[in-house]
Amino acid sequence: MKTLYEMKQDLVTIGQQLQKVESELAEKAIDPKTTMEEIQALQKSKEDLKMRFDIIKQQHDVLEEEQRARFEAKNNVQSIEDPKQRLIKAKA
Repeated sequence: MKTLYEMKQDLVTIGQQLQKVESELAEKAIDPKTTMEEIQALQKSKEDLKMRFDIIKQQHDVLEEEQRARFEAKNNVQSIEDPKQRLIKAKA
């Protein structure tokens, strides 16, 4: 299974690709020389990347929550009521 760091890297990579396709789609939509097939291909690519991003984001969030819960259980961070003391304990 991938680490949280690797998933964050994947999110960044897919996010950058998604932004590139979105800006390219906007440019092509303005250009009257662009065919509808090109625009549709870019829209399909955008949808695919968005779906991939959402899947990785969901996996990332689940893994992050699991790690946070294990950390807090291990260090009894939740038993401390004062937020400042909880932060100090979490960082220690």
